[in-house]
Amino acid sequence: MHSVATPQSMNTASLATVERAESLWFSDGNIIIHAGSMIFRVYRGMLARQSPILEKILDALKLANNEVLDGCPVIHIPFGALETAYFLAAIFDPNSFDSLLGRISFDAIAAVLRLSETYRIPALRRKALILLSSVYPTTLGELGRAGLNPSYCRDQILPVIHLARAHNADWILPLAFYRFCLEMTGPTLRSGVEYGGAQVVLSAADTEACYDANIAMRTENLEQTWARYQARLPDGGCTGGGPCRTSRFRESDTLMQRVIARPLPDLIQRWEPEAGSNLCPACRADMQDWHRKRKQAAWDDLPRLFGLRDWNFLNKLKSQALGDPEDDEDSVTF
Repeated sequence: MHSVATPQSMNTASLATVERAESLWFSDGNIIIHAGSMIFRVYRGMLARQSPILEKILDALKLANNEVLDGCPVIHIPFGALETAYFLAAIFDPNSFDSLLGRISFDAIAAVLRLSETYRIPALRRKALILLSSVYPTTLGELGRAGLNPSYCRDQILPVIHLARAHNADWILPLAFYRFCLEMTGPTLRSGVEYGGAQVVLSAADTEACYDANIAMRTENLEQTWARYQARLPDGGCTGGGPCRTSRFRESDTLMQRVIARPLPDLIQRWEPEAGSNLCPACRADMQDWHRKRKQAAWDDLPRLFGLRDWNFLNKLKSQALGDPEDDEDSVTF
């Protein structure tokens, strides 16, 4: 619950010892927000314009017997200091939430998404979802541009899934679940990860879906690769003769070994022939085409494997939440 601070609910002397957020402590600010272990001095008019919920809270200050600090009324919000700092910074320092000017952390995105939904600030909520969606895209082309970037943290995969579930951002889930299957094995699969001071685990239903999808993806990938390995590319259309045939066998062996070592389909890496390969242009194009089609088929099947609606539905849901994607070119990694 939110509260207007009164002499009974908060002691001015003790509040004065709480840490001040230097970057969000404006000397001419006219409202003080207390969240967790930190206080912020900002502008009530700007908060009221941004959020109808905050406007009602601030209007209550006019009727209450307020406690004041540095001549400003004080309100308490039930969020932690850090996530409140991210939220207020997105309002009063918009550049801090602009990925074109620097990297945006997952913590910041999650905080802004949660608080913007709580306080009904659609523009900020949309911005947070755009930033999150740039790391968890809904087309293979977008994924190819973004990549399975190593700068995203494996320990954030479960919090991303929880965040997407909580905010009806189901289009995030297929790639998040895929990454979970790719990264989360052994003890982590069962016990989850610690995030924000709490242990985050998959729900029983999502755990079962990921387990079944993992087996299905591995089986399908091994079967398709084995069929390709046995075919070894027929000579029809080949212009390279014996040297090309030898390279085809070698490429097939490498492919089979790679899949045996890591059975899940690779959704990002572009196939390139081995160094010194003698593949002729026709056989090289055939190999590239097979890899491209396999990758696309695996991607198209992700939602079904995890018990979700198909990509067409998920992309419509995304468009409704984000608006026109051509209006935004932001992309982030975390």
